[in-house]
Amino acid sequence: MKTIYSNADIDILVTQDTSNLTSAVNFLEKVTYGNEGILYSHFKENIQKKLYSYKNTYFFFIYTKTKEMIGFYLLSKRNITFKNESITGFYGRYLSILPSHSNKGMGHILKTKAVEYVLSLLDLREKAIIYSYIEENNKKSLSISKNEYSLYSKLKSNIFFRFFPKKHSEFARCNEAELQVVKEKLLSTQSNYSFFFLDNIGYDNNYFIIKEDGKIVAGMQANPTAWKIAKIKGSFGILIKIIEKIPVINKVFNSKNYKFVAIESIYLEKGKEKYLYPLLESILNEFSYNTVVLEIDTNNPIQEMLSKDKQLGIIEDYKLTTPINTLIMFKTHNIEVSVHDFEHFSPALASSFDFT
Repeated sequence: MKTIYSNADIDILVTQDTSNLTSAVNFLEKVTYGNEGILYSHFKENIQKKLYSYKNTYFFFIYTKTKEMIGFYLLSKRNITFKNESITGFYGRYLSILPSHSNKGMGHILKTKAVEYVLSLLDLREKAIIYSYIEENNKKSLSISKNEYSLYSKLKSNIFFRFFPKKHSEFARCNEAELQVVKEKLLSTQSNYSFFFLDNIGYDNNYFIIKEDGKIVAGMQANPTAWKIAKIKGSFGILIKIIEKIPVINKVFNSKNYKFVAIESIYLEKGKEKYLYPLLESILNEFSYNTVVLEIDTNNPIQEMLSKDKQLGIIEDYKLTTPINTLIMFKTHNIEVSVHDFEHFSPALASSFDFT
């Protein structure tokens, strides 16, 4: 590890070596996320798998002078689209400080020094953007970013639910040749969106498609995961507590192991939008899950369709959850962003790999 910052109380170190991440995994397992709505934590095996899956990533640690680890953050480098051009992007996540050291500005110091470090590695005039997803109600995380970062757009969390999901007859897991076709389709239809990149497509061989007359007409990347839910506010939280006591049904809702599939990289051929819901349902059937989560930019036509069609299922129909908006916060480097740009930004594409 390399020390990039020191003061009288702490040292901030960085590494790209994934063999040094055991302490990070153990640290993040104890972190509770969320502020209002759902409070949750990640399973150790999911954290470990995710950290080791990130490519070209910088892992940052805060240690006290007594060698106690009190904070962690990562910045993952990738090529993304922004303002209709391909540039260097750094996605930040897992910003966490031990509760015993919170409210001391440690989070701000860690994030600031980490960003300064990765930007110092770029060529003099190289363009870059630093961004992250932050829940709208997470005041603590937003306070760390408010002075240096701007709001790009809002993502709406859509919950698709089926008690007994069925599989469409033309549903299939994408093979290598088909995956290349899908990538070309996504490039031709979505590369004008912001934060578009292809790195996570095909992760764990989990890109699924539906064909019509032998042609791919719909597809999406499915990332099954699970959270340990500490608390859910609102009527859904009350319902969960009741359901967890009912045999058989409690397998659907289990706060100690809440399973869901997070979706990204949605492809829908023009005129074939009807396949969205059969594809979602087929994916649930594939994994024997009941819940899909889709984080969609509020300005994305797919979000308009989801809101209009009202086919998401009982959770959304009866508004059993507290509405959650996720904010894309960003900061540019060697890129000018005008007021006009803010008024005409293209929709953003969020990666569920990054927020689960």
